[in-house]
Amino acid sequence: MMRRLVAAYRVAWPRPLVQTGNRQAQCVLLTRLHSYVRSSTSSSRPARDLLEIKKEVQEALRLGRPVVALESTIISHGMPYPENLKTAVAVEDIVRSQGCTPATIAIIDGQIKVGLSEDDLETLARTGLKAEKTSRKDLALVLSQKKTGATTVSGTMLIAHMAGIKVFVTGGIGGVHRGAEESMDISADLTELGRTPVAVICAGVKSILDIGKTLEYLETQGVTVATYRSAEFPSFYSRSSGFKSPAVLQTTSECASLIFNNQRLGLQSGMVFACPIPEEHDMDGAAIEQAIQQALQQARDSSVQGKDVTPFLLDRVKKLTAGASLESNIALVKNNAHIGSQIARELSALASAGNSTPNLAVCSTQRPLIFGGSVMDISSKFDKASRRRSSENGVLMGTSSPGSVKQSLGGVGRNMAEACFRTGGHPVFVSVVGGDLAGQSIIRQMHDWGMDVDNISTEATQQTAVYSAFLDPAGEMLTAVADMKIHDSIPTHHIDSLIQRFKPGVVAFDGNLSVRSMEAVVSRCHDHSIPVLFEPTSIPKSTKVLELSIGGVEYATPNLGEVLAMGEFLSRRPGTSLAAPLKLKQLARSGMEILKAHPKLLPAILNVTRHIPKLAIKMGAGGVVVAVRDTHQSSEPSTQSKIVASSTHELEVHVGSERVQVVHIPVTKRLTKCVSVTGAGDSMVGTLITHLHRHPGGGVDVLLEGCRAGMAASLLSLQSTHAISEMLSPSVFSAVAR
Repeated sequence: MMRRLVAAYRVAWPRPLVQTGNRQAQCVLLTRLHSYVRSSTSSSRPARDLLEIKKEVQEALRLGRPVVALESTIISHGMPYPENLKTAVAVEDIVRSQGCTPATIAIIDGQIKVGLSEDDLETLARTGLKAEKTSRKDLALVLSQKKTGATTVSGTMLIAHMAGIKVFVTGGIGGVHRGAEESMDISADLTELGRTPVAVICAGVKSILDIGKTLEYLETQGVTVATYRSAEFPSFYSRSSGFKSPAVLQTTSECASLIFNNQRLGLQSGMVFACPIPEEHDMDGAAIEQAIQQALQQARDSSVQGKDVTPFLLDRVKKLTAGASLESNIALVKNNAHIGSQIARELSALASAGNSTPNLAVCSTQRPLIFGGSVMDISSKFDKASRRRSSENGVLMGTSSPGSVKQSLGGVGRNMAEACFRTGGHPVFVSVVGGDLAGQSIIRQMHDWGMDVDNISTEATQQTAVYSAFLDPAGEMLTAVADMKIHDSIPTHHIDSLIQRFKPGVVAFDGNLSVRSMEAVVSRCHDHSIPVLFEPTSIPKSTKVLELSIGGVEYATPNLGEVLAMGEFLSRRPGTSLAAPLKLKQLARSGMEILKAHPKLLPAILNVTRHIPKLAIKMGAGGVVVAVRDTHQSSEPSTQSKIVASSTHELEVHVGSERVQVVHIPVTKRLTKCVSVTGAGDSMVGTLITHLHRHPGGGVDVLLEGCRAGMAASLLSLQSTHAISEMLSPSVFSAVAR
């Protein structure tokens, strides 16, 4: 209370009054002091019970998952039915595909809703222009009269802020109308941006407005304005406007970092991120300007004013362009949803990283580096043939047969990169594809997700790696063909420039690289003191890393079969034997059930960790076993392995001056139904890479934290038809932390 009185004293007593010392001044002071304290002690925040927040939105906000706000005026006033409903559903689907939760905001029968049901969307789409266009000034009126209101950019920002949503996607923002020097028609969106800390992702200012004056007004309001990958500020239907952008950002992580730092500074202003319309939907500037001028004249002739101007002009422009402007409008909104969702996901990653400033700096300015294979996966499943003509497995051989064929993106390195990307790592992925349709499809899909594809090279004379599996009617594999020859061409010659440019906290590669390429990566990372992670990929490829003439790999993520193969390989190497084997009786007394179930595992761990000191071993339904070898002070130097501490899930082995810590992380959540196991391990490794990149130099605790988050990512993969679940997001870290 004393602090509040001191603050009130400073505000209420200007220096000239202090100096007069008369009774009148004292009365003025007391009056102002009373008024200030009363206003400061009363709550000026809106009651949260005014908001009806959809359950999935509420849960996402509670868990720190990324949420994207969407406005509703674009549904009611921006497009006719049923295009408006189709677009609204499609945009929400895009947001979900990026691992975010959509929250379309509107007022239905006097109730503010954050997140609309299918029935709400249908109602709003059919209501159309009859819905009240609702900005800040209209909210109380629409609520009190229990009307249905479609929120503008202004109204949506305000409600999103009340709900705790930081990112908002729309088509375009309002602005200063042409001729505003006479009409004083300036959108409330601009003043809202000056006082509400929500980031607005849009296609710039609607081209029916005065873009130059709008940018000037935003500057006056203290609003940060930036464009995404364009030096010119976009004008809604067109990528160009003739106005230079105040700032240019090249990645969604840069956008997220800007928002995050705006929050850390405590600035109460919004931000505008302008994303140019995709090139294939870019409208001719001269043609759209001609249509706008005709629409403006028709508006003047019809005496259209106030909030009716924008929907009138958009409708007229649509008719004058024979519907082309509507197609462009839909395309730009979908593009904004893609980019905005990626920004929201990156922002969530920054928030979930905690309050450690050094780690946040790593997230926003550095990027992990991943080398590996890109594959087009094809699975062909036979329909069941008639009993008279089929073989034992239900397949008629020797002829063509009906069935279903599915294509999907694969490759261990590519999967790792996608999982890293979806968990906020924003990796630099180095790979190679052929100059064929499969290669084009891989690059295009990854680019559409927002991934960096600049370092995926194309070998015009080679074919993209393909894995083609043939399944019987029950889904069991009959056989498969794997054409992976192109992976020998994965480039590593430019690793020095990549390290200098991106300063990775960790560099990872899969078993598809040649031994020569692996050696180049490990050597350069050793020179730069960068930790290296090896993902074995398969049992035959798991031992390639052990053939290197140099050490330097710090992490490996084998499965059970791979780590046993690596241990066996080392035991056969001339001059090398399995390091100081433990007696079976000693292992039986250890109490660690996972090691009892797999008696060859601990000897393999002890041998492999001599070469790769940190292991995260994927045990399938058995969870993950983490093993870390380091030095310790021993009063009894010995070459024999000795178990010095153990429990059900932890064990410590001393070998001379070294110790090996082994920790078992069991699966705690069982699935009732598994859709596909493909990509589950890669999901874990990609998530682990994100975590290691953010926490360089971490010990066993960091590895355990990353593996737990990785297991949550694997769980999502098991429930998805995709190798990497589209629901995977940075929230796996915060969920594990809780």
